[in-house]
This record gives sequence, C-alpha cells and structure tokens, in this order.
Amino acid sequence: MTRSLSIVVDQALAAAVRAPSPHNSQPWRFAVDGDRIEIWLDRDRVLTVADPEAHEARISCGAALLNLVVSLRCQGVEPRVEVLPDESEPDLLALVTRDGNHRVAVEDQTLADAVFRRHTHRRPFLDRTVPAGVRATFARAASREGAGLHFVDAEYAGLTALVRRAEFLQAGDDAFRAEAARWTRRHAASPDGVPLSAAGPPPDHDGVVALRESHL
Repeated sequence: MTRSLSIVVDQALAAAVRAPSPHNSQPWRFAVDGDRIEIWLDRDRVLTVADPEAHEARISCGAALLNLVVSLRCQGVEPRVEVLPDESEPDLLALVTRDGNHRVAVEDQTLADAVFRRHTHRRPFLDRTVPAGVRATFARAASREGAGLHFVDAEYAGLTALVRRAEFLQAGDDAFRAEAARWTRRHAASPDGVPLSAAGPPPDHDGVVALRESHL
C-alpha cells in the first residue's frame, strides 16, 4: 500500500455510506482512530415503527461494512473484521483493523467500482427467471463473505402471501404511514431520506406485490 492511511480510510468511509438503508435513513455511525474503524448502530436513525427491533437497520450496517471492506481491499489493505467485538456494547456492530497488505485482484476493483454505481431500483422487475449463471455468481459472492444465499423458488407463493398481508396491515397503520412520509418526502438537497423526485411509478395493485410510490 502506497497511499497514506488517512486517504485510504476516507475513501473506505465514502464507500461505506453508499450502502442501502430503509428510506435512506443511514442508521450507522463510524468512529475512527488510526487504522481502527468502529461501526455503530445509530439508534436515532432507526425507523421505530417499521423496524422496532432495528433488524433492518443492522442489515444496512452490514451492507456498509461490506462496502468498507471492499474499498480497503481495493486499496491494498487486508482488513480484519470482528463482528460484535464487545458484549457490553451491543450497538458496536463491528470493528475493522488493518491485518497487513492485500494483493488487489480484478474482482476487488470490479466490486469497488460497483459501489458508486449502486442505486435503488423503483421500477417493476421483468417477469422472467434469473439465469442460472447469475444465480451462481450471487451464491459465490455470498459464500466469499461467509454467508449463504437461499433462493425462494419453492416458497414463492407463501412468501408473496405474507408480503401482501404485510402491505395490507401497513396501509392501515397511521403511525407507519406518518413515519414513511417523514422519510420519503424530503427536499432534493436533503443528505438523507428519499426526495419526492425519486418517487417510483404509481402503485399497481394488479401485480404480485403492490408497488409503492417510494421503496426502501
């Protein structure tokens, strides 16, 4: 690694905050001390109605962690990741430190470039099967990070029934609708939330799942 550590960390943090989160709530907080980067759950940014247990917020922080790790690898740093490193601090989700140098591979650069091209998809998906080769690529990517990828083909009907039921309940929940409105009607210059200009198509109730005017 030839770049200064501060530049490397700054670039890694810039990649981390490009991660997706519910209503672009960005429920993470970073603490940096040299090559030590802590990722904390920011309770003030958790959607208390839609996500009372902060489950989705933690998933978002995990996405931020992955982006950070990808950026470090691309810059020649081998990261050492400790998940939930302190039992007395459950909101300290991960600790990342330098564990030597990393030989940058083409795959590292491809992933790092993709971080800054990522964007939320708010249009309907095509009604066609995802090719086997694409599925295999996704499964390998998950395995590389110590995770597993489960395809829901057999459970599809049951899953869509649950989603429809959840949509119905949320539509009648005034607190849920008010919380969603606070986060999805932001000004275009807002650093968080979803601006009106990013709204999706009008709701289509004829599909498997009703489209929302604004998605997560």
